Amino acid sequence: MAGNLENAVKKGHNVGQAIRQAVLVGYFATKDEAQRAIRELAQRGFRRSALIHKGTEGDVHCTDPFLRRRALRLTLAAILSGGGGGLASLLLHGPLSFWNIPSALLLALVCAGIGGLTASAWFRRSGFGVEQGGIRDHARWLMPDEFALILQAPLDSLQYPMALLREGGDIHPALFVIHPRHERRAEARVPAVKLSPAQILEHSRRHAVEQQVDSSPQHTVELLNRLRQSRRWIRRVCADLTAASRLEQKATAAADWILDNEYILEGNIRDVLVNLPARFYKQLPILASDPYRGLPCIYGMAKNLVSHSELRLDRENILAFTEAYQSVRTLTIGELWALPQMMRIALIESIQSLAVTALDDLGERQLADLWANRLITANRRDSNQLFAILAELAKAEPRPSPYFGMQLIGLLYDEAAALAPVQSWLERTLKTPLQDLNSRELNRQTADQLACGNAITSLRALALLDWREIFEKLSRVEQVLRHDPSGIYPGMDFATRDRCRRAIEALARASTLTEEQIAERVITLAVRAGRETVADERRSHVGSWLAGEGRAELVRELSCREALRYRSLAWVYGHNAAVYFAGIGGFSVLFLSLITGLVLVPDIG
Repeated sequence: MAGNLENAVKKGHNVGQAIRQAVLVGYFATKDEAQRAIRELAQRGFRRSALIHKGTEGDVHCTDPFLRRRALRLTLAAILSGGGGGLASLLLHGPLSFWNIPSALLLALVCAGIGGLTASAWFRRSGFGVEQGGIRDHARWLMPDEFALILQAPLDSLQYPMALLREGGDIHPALFVIHPRHERRAEARVPAVKLSPAQILEHSRRHAVEQQVDSSPQHTVELLNRLRQSRRWIRRVCADLTAASRLEQKATAAADWILDNEYILEGNIRDVLVNLPARFYKQLPILASDPYRGLPCIYGMAKNLVSHSELRLDRENILAFTEAYQSVRTLTIGELWALPQMMRIALIESIQSLAVTALDDLGERQLADLWANRLITANRRDSNQLFAILAELAKAEPRPSPYFGMQLIGLLYDEAAALAPVQSWLERTLKTPLQDLNSRELNRQTADQLACGNAITSLRALALLDWREIFEKLSRVEQVLRHDPSGIYPGMDFATRDRCRRAIEALARASTLTEEQIAERVITLAVRAGRETVADERRSHVGSWLAGEGRAELVRELSCREALRYRSLAWVYGHNAAVYFAGIGGFSVLFLSLITGLVLVPDIG
């Protein structure tokens, strides 16, 4: 964004703040129309405005209502503060003197000074007037005998001023909106190279080898906080894109994808935060290696899958990628349940980066409109001033984006005298021939549009997947338990099988063995029991060892200690009759005691 005005607009206005000031610039040909416009805007509450005029000799005149309002408010604050201080002195101390000056007058002067300074600190230009640097910048960009009106206001409130300025006068002013520039996240989306199915499987295995699991992790919820930050970004971008569409500003195709599917993004973020609670998240294995150090290992895997498939996910590539990954490192039960949420997070973060890029492109497009107007106006009025405006452009945009350059070239296509020097400046600054720059930028926009479409489609596809079926197809623990020698386990319903798997999860957390090793140990015990015990066939069923009588023996076999919750429940299940009758007896005694107490309470009346 050009000049100090735009820098001041973005200063302090990050994603977490509610008000973002945009800049509306209108160029008028006559003084009367410009003055009428600024008066009408002020009457309707748009007071952060200024009017600049450049004379035929190059002298600049500025009408800045802020200075007058500031002087009036400072004077009023000083009078009120001084009067209040003097009155308080008279009421409290009487007409005493200090150094031959009445104390009431001295206190009034002190209070007036304090009041004026306080009002000055509160009534600052950054909050109530157009930035001085912006006024200077736009004054330099004016042509002789031209008027420029500058208005600062929230982007979503500019629809009425735009309509008002377009309706007034015989000749409509040239209007431009300079969007507020947001701080971009440090981790921007870098498109990864799309891999073939065979290359993706090889990359998955290599990624699993490179991952290093942290043996003593510091469990935080950084990823969940990042997701909430992405939600705020997406909401802010969609609000700005909506405001821009009301101003009839054309956005990119990627921006249209995001705006049309905001409800899908919001719903997926809400589902992730519900289905990935902090307690469960903190139990996931953490990475000790870059680039995702301190984040869950399964998140790193999901990011790799999403980035190398052009954000296009389906059942087949999820299964293939995960199976290849598990050929090197087996995923835990918790990681497999967290995988769909991690894929959603990876997709949402990619969409968030695309959204910020789309919003930046919208701002660059409007900025290119402004500079094209200045260059064309300078060339048509006085060709000698064209290079002066071009020098101002080079100063304001020392590192122009390729999108800005392409938009500017397109707007100057019919202005040969202005196009040639601008093209030369862009090629020299960007160090790329214009044809290559145009081709590269078109490819980037096409890729962004395709990525947005793929990501939204993938979020919809994830919502339709039966993850319970996919989980049991991928889980190594499930595959081991299906070798139940009694043949009962495969025929149980999902909830009962899940209870067995959760028992293995709890035992793995309490021991030094992996979940797969514990499942194999259970199968070994069940097979051995089936051979040795004929009278009790239940011991050949894995459920007997995970949730039945054999649980205590399994715990001793694993040399681990049960959690207090399970030990308490096991004791209750083992003494169910005693607990039942004790509970009935206790409640009966309590009920009878209450009845007796109520009957024997004396009637005080």
